[in-house]
Amino acid sequence: MTAWLSRRLGDDCVAKLQSLGEQDLYCDDSKWLDLLQNHTEESLVILVADLMDDIRLAKIRTYHGCRVLDAGVYHREGLKRNDPSKLKSAVRQMVSTEAEFAPLRPHLEKRLAVFDAADDHEGTTRDEGRVHVGFDDQELLDHCGAYALYGSEWVCALLGPLGHGPLRHRGVPTILQIDLPASWLSAEEIEGVCRDMLQEWIHHAANRRDWTPWLATSFILRRDIPPKMVTSHYHPEVINDPLYRLTPRKSGAVVCPHCAPNS
Repeated sequence: MTAWLSRRLGDDCVAKLQSLGEQDLYCDDSKWLDLLQNHTEESLVILVADLMDDIRLAKIRTYHGCRVLDAGVYHREGLKRNDPSKLKSAVRQMVSTEAEFAPLRPHLEKRLAVFDAADDHEGTTRDEGRVHVGFDDQELLDHCGAYALYGSEWVCALLGPLGHGPLRHRGVPTILQIDLPASWLSAEEIEGVCRDMLQEWIHHAANRRDWTPWLATSFILRRDIPPKMVTSHYHPEVINDPLYRLTPRKSGAVVCPHCAPNS
């Protein structure tokens, strides 16, 4: 970001911004962008537009939290959009064949019917045809850990508290790294990314923090992500559980069959 701003605004302007000194502003305060505007002759609107033009040609590193038996499936098949019918079949198979879910078997069909009726009544589709990715993997560990701890949000809600333990014991918590073409995002999403980048740059340049705040930016995609975009994955050792007041939970397993030969 510093190199891009130096080319755009000049080294002297960037040096002036870096010497502003600490500002009494929260890291996510939009006034950081006002500060940037007040100390440059360039219009912020034009600066954002130019950065958007360059970002459109780039790839954006994003992350997806999940719990899976073998993360290798994503490197082989990619990350698929949500399909409620397949999800329902997978739940039936899991509950009917895996011993830990036995207490849930007598009530599963009734709970599925209740959920289907609620979807019909409210006109919801359980995010059908969508897949979510986030800009910051730390958010998926500190604040949104349910995906890595329990897997599918809908399955977790369907099975209720009785299913929490079995879901946490099944598979391996996984964070996928996905290098997403910026061209897949809408103009509004790219603008948001650019404003976030500029805001964090001026915040860091002025306050000289030795930490970077997590970013809550996420993207909703309506297409499958091919295997070539899933560039890596890892298995976190500790995840905060949002269903239990952000209690830190240590992972029972940090290796899946895909990465076991390399561990």
